[in-house]
Amino acid sequence: MDEKERREIVAEVMKKIPAGDALLLTLYYLEDNPVKEIAKITGLNEPNVKVKLFRARKLFKEMVVSNYGIQITGS
Repeated sequence: MDEKERREIVAEVMKKIPAGDALLLTLYYLEDNPVKEIAKITGLNEPNVKVKLFRARKLFKEMVVSNYGIQITGS
């Protein structure tokens, strides 16, 4: 899979998941914000950010696997 295809899949999945999950994943992975900064931005406490990021990653992975049949490794 090339980079363009990967970006398209990420964009599609991000549109389908809840906005709060998409925001957390964007802040953490695409904008490289640390958990502490995400907590400040969102008003959540740090442990809550970590839990929500874990759940958002899990949902993202499930959506990629179920919609595109692509296995994600390493998380």
